[in-house]
Amino acid sequence: MPSSPHTDAWHEAVMRRDHLMRHLASAIQLGVDAVGGTRTAPGQRLRLSIEFLDFVADSMAAMSIEWERRKADIVAGWPAS
Repeated sequence: MPSSPHTDAWHEAVMRRDHLMRHLASAIQLGVDAVGGTRTAPGQRLRLSIEFLDFVADSMAAMSIEWERRKADIVAGWPAS
């Protein structure tokens, strides 16, 4: 995000979690492989966890884009600081 007088610490903190979820999903994939893939019940449960984490991360990425648009609208009328 470009430098701005209107920093958004909450947004930045939440988006760091997005990277953590993607890293966690990659690590869980090793578990799926270790238990025999999705042809086993444990592999299916782990795969579902990966799908959920990917879903949340994708949703957060889309929300981040929308937030940047919304934030631009909000601060557009503010006087320069």
